[in-house]
Amino acid sequence: MVIIKKIHGLVLKSFFLLFIPSLFVTIFVFILQFIWLYADDLIGKGLTLGLMSELIYYLSLMNVTLSMPIAIMLASIITFGNMGENYELTACKSSGISLFKVMRPVFIVAIILSIVSFLFANNVFPYATLKTYSLVSSIRQQHPTLKIQEGIFNSEVDGYVIRVGRKSKTNQMMYDFMIYDHQNYQGNQFVIVADSGMVTLTENMQYLIIELYSGAQYEELKEEKQDDKKYPYHKDEFTKQKVILPLKGFEFKENDMSLYSQNYNMLNVEQLIEKIDSLQLKYDEKIDYYYRVIYGNDVLKNQIKLRTHSDTSNFKELVEHLDKISGHYLTSNYNIDSAFNNQTLHYQKELMKIAKTNAENLFNRLMVFTAEFDSRRQWLVDHRIAMHKKYVFAIACFIFFFIGAPLGSIIRKGGFGLPTIISVLLFISFYFIMAFGEKFAHDGTFSAFAGIWLPTFIFVPLEIFLFYKAATDSVVLNWDYYKDIFDKFFAKYTPNFLTRRQFRAIKTKLKKKNDIT
Repeated sequence: MVIIKKIHGLVLKSFFLLFIPSLFVTIFVFILQFIWLYADDLIGKGLTLGLMSELIYYLSLMNVTLSMPIAIMLASIITFGNMGENYELTACKSSGISLFKVMRPVFIVAIILSIVSFLFANNVFPYATLKTYSLVSSIRQQHPTLKIQEGIFNSEVDGYVIRVGRKSKTNQMMYDFMIYDHQNYQGNQFVIVADSGMVTLTENMQYLIIELYSGAQYEELKEEKQDDKKYPYHKDEFTKQKVILPLKGFEFKENDMSLYSQNYNMLNVEQLIEKIDSLQLKYDEKIDYYYRVIYGNDVLKNQIKLRTHSDTSNFKELVEHLDKISGHYLTSNYNIDSAFNNQTLHYQKELMKIAKTNAENLFNRLMVFTAEFDSRRQWLVDHRIAMHKKYVFAIACFIFFFIGAPLGSIIRKGGFGLPTIISVLLFISFYFIMAFGEKFAHDGTFSAFAGIWLPTFIFVPLEIFLFYKAATDSVVLNWDYYKDIFDKFFAKYTPNFLTRRQFRAIKTKLKKKNDIT
């Protein structure tokens, strides 16, 4: 009993020493992937260190649920791979300790981590996702940092146009400054020209401070008589002058989070169930409405006056009479072709035009109904998928442990080389199968449940197979076993050619033998 406890302690210690860094590395990789995806929206916005730290913090929380399965599998493969490589598992089995007994503490930990993953996905993930996309949306709306280029008129500051002739390569000095004031939208009535100057920004990014040297400001004066072609102006020369321009849109303002709070990724399970019930009810009501509108559209019910050869009765009266009789009697005792042929040629043409118009209107309504129907169905499927994903990634922690632990004991390879490759390939396979299932669910081929749980249905038999092979000391994934098979095969069916070294050795022996004789 003491020996088993010591073994369990060593296994847990080895597992956690690998799981924690694996989790952080995986989260870091997902954060880099997100930043690379939104790089165009984040670069050049003058983001502060505090804002970037806040974004990375919420990104880390958002990716915990996705990172835990691959971290558990990687830690399991390396832990039991090291034990297999060092013949520790063989020693345990020879002492009567089965593989499951060795795995038992990590098995319990995997169950606990699965529960933690679900709680994280249900409570922390929605808020972290809400904050992340709220910050990204706010950053998108923020103006980029002010960039003044040589020889180009810059109009990023509202109401002003700034031009710089050239920039110093050794300091922040700029030369040949020109500033046009367009706040009153009356052209270039106020202009500042300077020989040189320096540009700085306030810490809150609300004001642009331009310190000018050796220049003048020109203001065009309005003439009372419009017919006079004189253009007087006022000129003030200066040696040093400071210009403060207000900046609008360069400061960071976070959007209201309520704008995104109803998105399916920002809801927990209880909210998703309530939302799904509401969407399903509206969806069923719309389908019933579409059915009544489409099947209630009858060409015979149009208020059009058609006359027969024999009398001048209103055709509407016939329609009202037909509405009162049963559908079976109508189809069996009334011939629409004879009614049409009894009309005059003029009214036959009119009836054909109306029938064509009704058919086109019905087709257009069908197209509108189909688009709205598909949109409502997609929105309903998205909510169901979001709910099932919370359970799938929690169960994936348990599944990936039961794949990683037997796989590590079978391959008997420790370290981060081969186990990392296997873990990444298996996780990518799991994720791609889920992506295909999600696509089929959106297309209507699968239900949301079948599409999202598809990788689980595939990986569960795989984990049972691997655990059985590991418990029975199978050589199914022993590379040396397959290498011996191939070597024997090629040795049997490949001609025995001598190497150059072997040929020289034989030649030397024959020569010595001839010399002796």
